[in-house]
Amino acid sequence: MIEPPGKHQDIEMGSERSFGRVFAIAFAIIGFWPLIRGGAPHLWALLAAAAFLTLAYLRPAVLRPLNVIWFRLSWDCSMGPRSCRPA
Repeated sequence: MIEPPGKHQDIEMGSERSFGRVFAIAFAIIGFWPLIRGGAPHLWALLAAAAFLTLAYLRPAVLRPLNVIWFRLSWDCSMGPRSCRPA
């Protein structure tokens, strides 16, 4: 159902586990991307992917501050281009 303009919708923040998995996948793609053209993988990105995946399953609470920051940033930017500009 499409809400009328101006009607407030409650949007829930995703879990820390899903946040960690998404960022692990993103960093893994960045890490393996150079392999497409025969380059060396980006080790820093693969290490970040491993760290996010490990934290997502073993200590998801550690990812909470990053998840909150990411949620607020995406919420602010979704309000339009003016809300995403620095003050």
